[in-house]
Amino acid sequence: MALRGLPTALNNVNVSKKLNEKSLGVTRRAALGDIANTRNAASGIANVKKIASKVEPSKPQRSLKPPMKIVKPTEALTDQFDKLEVKESYSVQQISVIENIDAGDENEPHLVSEWVNEIYDYLRELEDKLVIRPAYLRNNAEIRPRMRAVLVDWLTQVHTRFGMLPETLYLSVAIMDRILQDLEVCRLKLQLVGITSMFIAAKYEEMFAPELDDLIYICDNAYTKTEIRQMECVILQQLDFSLGRPLPLHFLRRNSKAGKANSLIHTMAKYLMELTLVQYDMVHHRPSLIAAAALCLSLKLLRDSSWNDTLIHHSKYTEKELMPVMEKLALISVEAESSPYQTVRLKYASEKFGRISTSKCLQSSTFKCFAEAAKSARA
Repeated sequence: MALRGLPTALNNVNVSKKLNEKSLGVTRRAALGDIANTRNAASGIANVKKIASKVEPSKPQRSLKPPMKIVKPTEALTDQFDKLEVKESYSVQQISVIENIDAGDENEPHLVSEWVNEIYDYLRELEDKLVIRPAYLRNNAEIRPRMRAVLVDWLTQVHTRFGMLPETLYLSVAIMDRILQDLEVCRLKLQLVGITSMFIAAKYEEMFAPELDDLIYICDNAYTKTEIRQMECVILQQLDFSLGRPLPLHFLRRNSKAGKANSLIHTMAKYLMELTLVQYDMVHHRPSLIAAAALCLSLKLLRDSSWNDTLIHHSKYTEKELMPVMEKLALISVEAESSPYQTVRLKYASEKFGRISTSKCLQSSTFKCFAEAAKSARA
C-alpha cells in the first residue's frame, strides 16, 4: 500500500519545485557559464541610471568668514624678526659661557656626575630647613657668646688632637648650636653638650670614633660615661635623629671645582671658613653662602680673578650677594691676630696647611679694604 502513493508524492514535489522557481523568477545557467545574474543585473543598472538622473549637481556653499588677506612683509616686521634672532643668538652665547665641570667624570662612579646637580639642589633645600637662628642665646640666662667661643676653640683642639676629619668639627659645632638654640642648658652642662656633640659627629663621620674613656680623659674626668650617654639620648631625641645638616665644606669642594682652584686657594678658603666657627654672629649664615664667600675672597687674594658665570651658576650667588660676607671674613681674619682664640690660626700656620694663616696676602691693601668696609658697616 505504501508503494502505491510514491509516484503521487514525487509528482507533488516536482510541482512545488516548479512553482517556487516560477514565482521567484530564477533563471537557469550553465555550469561555469555566465556568472552574473542577467535579469537582476539588468534591472539593477536601470535603477542606478534612474537614480543618477534625479541627482542634481551640488551648489558651492557660501562662506560666512571674510576672505583672508595675505599681508606682505614690511620693513618694520623684518626689523622685529632681526631683533628676535639677535636675542636668541645672545642667549645661546650666554649658555655656552657656563662650563660643564662634570665633563669627563662619567667613568668615575664616586663622583656621581649624573646626579651631582640634583644632590646639591637637595642640600640647598636641606640647609634652609635646618637653620640656626641669629642671636639664639639672647634668652639664655647663663650662657654668653664668649662661653660658646671658648667651647668651640677647645673643641677644635680636641679635634686636632684626635686627628679627625674636617667634617667632624663642622658637624660638632652645628649639632651644638642646634641644641643650644632649642634647649636651655646651664653653664655646668655646656662642656658636656659640646663633647657629646663631637662624640655623635665622630660616629656619624669617622670610621673609628674615639672611645668614651678617651673623651672622659680629655674632659679631665668632669663627666662620667653615664652622663655622656644620657646627653647623647637627649640630643638625638631633640634633633629627631636629623644630623645631616649640609656643611660649608660640601659646597666649597663643588665651588673649587667650578673655579678651577688650586690647593693654595682651596686651603685659604678653608682657613677663612674655619675662622667663622668661633664667631657667634656668623652662625645664622647658610653654609653655602659662607663657602662661596670664602672662595670668592681667596680667588681675589691669590689669583685676582672675578666670580665668573660658571661659579655663579654652580654656587647660586653673585659677587654682589657675597660682598657683605666677604667683608666680614676679612675682618675676622684681621682680628684673629689679637684674638684669644688662636687654635685655628696656629693650626693653619703649620706646614701641613701650607702656613696659609701667615700668608702675606692677608696683609695686602685689598684685604684690608674689605676689613675696613666691614668695620665701618658694624659701627
